[in-house]
Amino acid sequence: MVPLADGTRAAMNIRVGLSLNALLVVALVGCGGSSAHESSAAKVSTVPIQSRCSSWFGGGVAVAMCSKDSQVLTIRLDRRNARYGSTVRIAQAMGAALHDGESLTLGPTPHGAELLVRVDFRSRRRQATALFDVPPAAGPQHFELRVAAHGDDIDAAELEGPSGRTLTPERIYVPALGLFGS
Repeated sequence: MVPLADGTRAAMNIRVGLSLNALLVVALVGCGGSSAHESSAAKVSTVPIQSRCSSWFGGGVAVAMCSKDSQVLTIRLDRRNARYGSTVRIAQAMGAALHDGESLTLGPTPHGAELLVRVDFRSRRRQATALFDVPPAAGPQHFELRVAAHGDDIDAAELEGPSGRTLTPERIYVPALGLFGS
């Protein structure tokens, strides 16, 4: 190393220090940049959803609805050969995940009811789980699932009811892709 005057060496150290700090700031801002998920009304996450319905939402369950109230809940899917189960505080619809355009009927629904919907997007290659807070209703409510996806990312999932009434999920869970895209 060639000896330099202390003032010159100090100036070079400051420039290098500023450059490294600038790179660190750019890297941190770049990692926190916006994505399609942030534009969605629902929070999309790779962390599984915690819900009162979680223990009733195992394999083979397409939709589960839960409530704290002591009321029998009902779910009906508008598809052939659908299977259902319900009791006080819980209702399930068995089958494959719902895809864009499929519809379901819920009700009656008490105040505070939660709905977990397994959502099929991107040509049945990926699935997500959406958590909805269902508004109370004395009778049946009919909804149609609307899904917007871009590649392997889900942008939005909504339940559209009569007269354009729309339910937006509180959260959407999308399992992380494995190392080999599985």
